[in-house]
Amino acid sequence: MKLCIKFEKNGWFEYFIKNKNIPCICKIKGNDFSVEFLSPLPEAVGTVKDFSKEEINLRAPSYGGGVHTHNSFAEISLIEVSQDIYEISDLRFFYQTSGWLQILENFSLVEVVDEDLPDWVKDLDKGKI
Repeated sequence: MKLCIKFEKNGWFEYFIKNKNIPCICKIKGNDFSVEFLSPLPEAVGTVKDFSKEEINLRAPSYGGGVHTHNSFAEISLIEVSQDIYEISDLRFFYQTSGWLQILENFSLVEVVDEDLPDWVKDLDKGKI
C-alpha cells in the first residue's frame, strides 16, 4: 500500500517521518482510503493507493450505518519512496470493542485471525447490508 500525501517539509519533518506507529485517522468510503494527520503532528491528508478493501475487512471488520465503512484511530509507519509517495510498512486500526487490529506488518498483510463473527458482520463484509 502506498500513501500519496504532501507534508510540509520543515526542520522537524525528517524526525517525524522516521517514527514508527505515527498516530493518524484512517477513513474508508467506497474505494477511497484517506489518512489524516492532525496537530500537533504536521497536518496533512493523503490517499492510499494499491489497497484491497476486502483484505482490510478480513483483518479489521467494516462498520455499518455510517458514511465510512472504516473511520478509526490508527497507527502507521511510512517509508518515503519518492516525492510525496510513501510505502506503508505497518498499519493498525483501533476498535473500541477489541483494541488494536493489525493490518500490515513489515510491508505484508498480517495473517487473518479466524474468529467466529456474527452473521450480520459477515453480511456487511460481503456487501449484503
